[in-house]
Amino acid sequence: MTLTNELKAVLDSIPSGMCVYSVEQGRLYPLYHNPAFFEVLGYTNTHIAQIKEQVTFIGVHEDDRTALERDLAVLLHGGHLLRHTCRIFHDELGNIDGFILKGLEEQILMKVNSYTLSTAT
Repeated sequence: MTLTNELKAVLDSIPSGMCVYSVEQGRLYPLYHNPAFFEVLGYTNTHIAQIKEQVTFIGVHEDDRTALERDLAVLLHGGHLLRHTCRIFHDELGNIDGFILKGLEEQILMKVNSYTLSTAT
């Protein structure tokens, strides 16, 4: 599966982090990430290079990985929608932010929204 230049232009114009993955034999393969994807997550150039090659859970909080992997597996094996909230370390800011991941069916178009975590005192 490849993306057309028109689709890339549309994704690039969206201020939220957007990514497209193909699904082959129950695994995700990255096809495209819009520039906002990396900005929202604050990835370093090293992390950007890694995630363009393979789907990893770079920066996902250790306590959130198992649930994310489980929810993603449901989507990959016949689920129709992923809506998952997790914490991700923001490389540039040096803190942990919350992110909501949304994915749709077999083509896996994922939108990443961030929100600031607050702590009650």
